[in-house]
Amino acid sequence: MMEQQQLPTQSFDVPYLKLDFDEEGKVGSFQALDPKELEDQKESLGTKGTGTLLIQPLVTSDIGSKSVKVGYKVVMAQGVPAISMTIGYELKRGVTRNSTKSKAGVAFDSKILPVVGSTATKNISISKTGYYEVEFTISVLFPGDTSKAYHSTSSTILLNRMARPYPANYTDPHSGKSVGEPRADWVKTVKPVEWNDKTRKAFRDWYQKTYNLPNFNWTNIDIHHIQPREYGGTNANSNLIPLPNQIHTAFTSWFKGY
Repeated sequence: MMEQQQLPTQSFDVPYLKLDFDEEGKVGSFQALDPKELEDQKESLGTKGTGTLLIQPLVTSDIGSKSVKVGYKVVMAQGVPAISMTIGYELKRGVTRNSTKSKAGVAFDSKILPVVGSTATKNISISKTGYYEVEFTISVLFPGDTSKAYHSTSSTILLNRMARPYPANYTDPHSGKSVGEPRADWVKTVKPVEWNDKTRKAFRDWYQKTYNLPNFNWTNIDIHHIQPREYGGTNANSNLIPLPNQIHTAFTSWFKGY
């Protein structure tokens, strides 16, 4: 019998945004730093130029409001010149993780208050399942009405139309098969294939014979359709994988909001 376990869900990874200012009050350098890179630079923060602004972009899925919550928090503000800065957010969506992403929504710019601890958040509604990422744009307006923009992008995660993140991947320890990630453009079928005791037994027999598991204990084990029958999935062995029932529930619950 497989051990019961809980699967974590996908979450956004977002780099910190670091701007170093020179003696003229202009941006001398811009970096998008992941947390490890930031830790490596901890000792040198604020030593370049005359000022440093370190911003933590915020991105989370907000299931209750069917949206993606975006925002920022100022982590460090040392010697920042008196210039105007805003941060904008563009939500992008694709039908697979590596497909081209198109605009799915925007949030109006937030004026950055360069004071440690200052923060602002906004929500961008979603209505479709998709692979989402957020592009951040920091716009800096210098004296004389000259401006410059700096960009960074979050990681990509899969959300259903309720903004619920997809469960982390699960791999069957006996077959090595993984559940994987679905496309975000599957269409609900009018007449799903039938799934009954006969088809269930056929897969169990095939699985035990193929992976030499004559005494496999199916207690608390469900058979999962990787592409759900409701969205055109078949009963082919390639589309089936045994899952501990708690993990199976995580996937089927997510697909209720597909």
